[in-house]
Amino acid sequence: MIEVGGTRMSTSAAKIVVLAIIFLTSGSLAFGQAGSTGGTLGKTGKSLSGEENPAEPSARTKSRTKSIDRDTSSQPSGVSVTGRWRWSADCTVGHWQGEFDLAEASRGRFNGSFAGTSVHDVGTISDGSVNGGSISFTRTSSIATQYWRGRLAGTRMKGTSTGNANCSWQATRK
Repeated sequence: MIEVGGTRMSTSAAKIVVLAIIFLTSGSLAFGQAGSTGGTLGKTGKSLSGEENPAEPSARTKSRTKSIDRDTSSQPSGVSVTGRWRWSADCTVGHWQGEFDLAEASRGRFNGSFAGTSVHDVGTISDGSVNGGSISFTRTSSIATQYWRGRLAGTRMKGTSTGNANCSWQATRK
């Protein structure tokens, strides 16, 4: 038996208390050394003369900015959409396919028509726009109006459409 602060304890109980105290204080010792774990105090990016250097964006920021700039560019993608395209769409109401013809109306703008290769492949294309790699147009038929949006890359495009059904579609230039 050991007496601690007027209380009698067995040796094993005293060991447990000592271990608990060591365990509990070891965490606070680590917090007391927070500066040794790294970090920076004060301003960074200063020269020895005290002048501040402008911060350089990281490589990750640069590449993200490039891709954002490329995607939201107001310039047309440089890829012509003029021609016949074979399309297919997987919709909430079924799978459809056919062809459409597109003709450039002005820089970044186009119109066209669905080629009528099947009963579901009819209608006009209006309000066509190519902006960077983005493409959008409105398809109007006798039974519905659909809004097609997507990405254009060379001889392929794909995206989604809304209107009478939600669809994912893709098209390849013939």
